[in-house]
Amino acid sequence: ILRSSISKAISRPPPGDLIPSKQENAQMNQRIIGNPTLEPAESVNYDLTAEYFLPPLGVVSAGVFYKDIDNFVFSSSRMAADGVDERTRVNGDGGKVRGLEFVWSQELSFLPGFLSGFGVEANYTWLDSEGVYPGRNSDLPLVNSPDYIINGVLSYAQGPLSVRLSMNKMPDRLESVGGRQALDKYNAASTIWDLALKYRVMDQHNIFFNIKNITNEPTVQFQGSRGNPTSVAYYGAQYTLGVDLSF
Repeated sequence: ILRSSISKAISRPPPGDLIPSKQENAQMNQRIIGNPTLEPAESVNYDLTAEYFLPPLGVVSAGVFYKDIDNFVFSSSRMAADGVDERTRVNGDGGKVRGLEFVWSQELSFLPGFLSGFGVEANYTWLDSEGVYPGRNSDLPLVNSPDYIINGVLSYAQGPLSVRLSMNKMPDRLESVGGRQALDKYNAASTIWDLALKYRVMDQHNIFFNIKNITNEPTVQFQGSRGNPTSVAYYGAQYTLGVDLSF
């Protein structure tokens, strides 16, 4: 199946960014200033995808896309006269995103015995973005636009038991833009693993147990270069145990 589309989209700024306010965070030495003059971002999108369906249940697909964006919203940061990191949301002058996406999703029911309960999902997205930021002449990617995104899932469903192990991997990505390169802030590369288990009881009820961030991957931010970390936070693994009841 081949699909193609041309579309135009508009994205309004979050209401919280439009409030004419000033928030002080002494612990993080940070000041957040609202911007009621923010304009909505607009984009023209071009997409082309090809899909091939696999029996009995599966698909492989590939896609290419291009987005031409006006007035994208980003976080601008500067060091104020009192030494506080001052941030506000502003509009960029324009940006572009080119990308490729590959997907494989399949239930492996053709395997023998208990192996027939396995399933796989894999997704790889490659991105090449560029943004024009007021006051900056250097080439910069769009904020929160990594060079690639990898998602993978290994699942198992047989009888009353189902298990799902998932992974998300992203490299360093621009988080906010300063007046010069040394003041640009980034979110560091991360790999997150999650696990979800479910067991069916009496054909209609479920007991579930989920673990998020199994490996306790930290959230790391740095300014200018990896050698200048500004924040390292460990949130630990999160565990959820519960019951679904159907009547």
